[in-house]
Amino acid sequence: MNTDSNEPSVKEPFVSLVFESVDEAYWFYNSYALNLGFGTKKGFTSKSFTSGDVIGRRFECNKFGLNTSKEGEGSSTRPHRLTRVNCKAKIDIRKNKDDMWVVTGFIKEHNHELDTPRKAKRHRSHNVLHKDKEVKKLMDQLYSVGMGPAKITRILNATNINSSISAKQVSMNLSEHRKNNIGNEGASVSAYLKKQQELDSNFYFDIELDSNLVIRSFFWVDSRSRNDFLTFGDVVVFDVTYKTNKFMMSFAPFIGVNHHRQSILLVVLY
Repeated sequence: MNTDSNEPSVKEPFVSLVFESVDEAYWFYNSYALNLGFGTKKGFTSKSFTSGDVIGRRFECNKFGLNTSKEGEGSSTRPHRLTRVNCKAKIDIRKNKDDMWVVTGFIKEHNHELDTPRKAKRHRSHNVLHKDKEVKKLMDQLYSVGMGPAKITRILNATNINSSISAKQVSMNLSEHRKNNIGNEGASVSAYLKKQQELDSNFYFDIELDSNLVIRSFFWVDSRSRNDFLTFGDVVVFDVTYKTNKFMMSFAPFIGVNHHRQSILLVVLY
C-alpha cells in the first residue's frame, strides 16, 4: 500500500487510496472492519470486455444487501436467519493503468449496530488466522518439537490480539500437513539412520517402504546393543505386545537383562 512515510498509518479507507494488489486491499478493509466491529464479504467483480481480466472489485459489510431467500406460506423448510439488513457500507477498488488498485468508492455508514471487538472476531471473515501461511508454518514448527494442539493454540492466541484460533483448527491444520507430508517421513527416517551408520560403523538398519514411500517397517541395532548382547545374551525376550494408537505399527523390541537385573534394549523392530 502506498502511503507517505511522514503520515501516520491509514486506519480508514478513503477514495484515491492505492494498493498493490486485490488481496492487500481486502485485508486492509477486513482489518478496518475488525477494529470497527463488523464482518466483511467479497462483492461483485467487474471484468474487461476486451481482455476478460478483472479490473474492479467490491468488498462489503457482511450485512450488505438483502436476504434473497423468502419463506413461502406453509413452507416446510426451516426459516433462514436474517443476516442482511440492506447495509450500504462498502469499498470499491479499480485497477489503473499502472496495474495498481485504487479506491474509487467508500461508504462508511452502517444501518445496524456494530459489534464489540470481542464479538467481531466471531465473524467468518475475521476467523482466518489458521489459514495464514506464517501461522501454519509456526504450528508445524511447534508440533515438530513435541507440542500438542492445545498448547500450540494458547501460544498462537497469546501472540495474536486481533484474531483467535481454536484447538480444532490447529488439529485440522496438523492433520492436513501430515497428509501432504506422506512419503517425506520415510525419506527423513532413512536419512537419519544412514547418518547414524556413518557415525557408528557397527550400526545396522533395514527399512521397508511401500510404493508411496510410506514406512511399512524398519529395524535397527547399534554398537552398544551388540556389545550388550554378547555380554548379557543369556536371556532375550522378543516383546510384541506394544502397539501405538497413532500409527498402528507394531513396536517389537528385543530385551535383555544386565548384571543389575535391569532391562536393556538390544534390538528395535517397527
